[in-house]
Amino acid sequence: MDGKRAPIPEMLLDNGLTLHFEDRSRPIPGGRSQVVLCISIPFRVREFVAEDPEITPEQAAQVLGDTVTYSVEKVRNFVPQESVEQNLQQMREEFIRSNLAYLLNPSFPRRFLIKKVREALEARRLEEAHSRALHDSAPEHDD
Repeated sequence: MDGKRAPIPEMLLDNGLTLHFEDRSRPIPGGRSQVVLCISIPFRVREFVAEDPEITPEQAAQVLGDTVTYSVEKVRNFVPQESVEQNLQQMREEFIRSNLAYLLNPSFPRRFLIKKVREALEARRLEEAHSRALHDSAPEHDD
C-alpha cells in the first residue's frame, strides 16, 4: 500500500506445505483503507495425487499443470489507515486459528487437488458441449 509495512511472515506447516500471506491493501478516500490479505498455498501436483486410485499424477498434471494454488482472500473495508497493520495481523491470526486443523489434515492436499482436477475436467466438458451445441445450431451454408 504505502510500501512501509514489513512483509507478512510465511508459515511452514507440519505437513510440508507453506502458507504465504500477502498484503494487497489499498487506500480509499477519507483516510481509510481497504485491507486485503491474500493467503495461498502452492502445491506440486504430482507430489500429492500419487496415491489416488482414480487420478494418476500424470493425469492431474496434464489437467492442472505442475502446480496449483489454494487461495483465500480476506477483506475489511473502511479501516482507518493507522489500523491497517493491526487488522492484517488479526486477519492472519483468525485465518490460522480457524483453518489450521483443516490444512494440517493429511488428506487435505490430495482432496484439494482431486477436487481441482474434477472441476477442471467438468469445465472442459461443459465448454466442449457448449461448442458442439453452437456448431449444431448454426445454419449451414452452401458454398
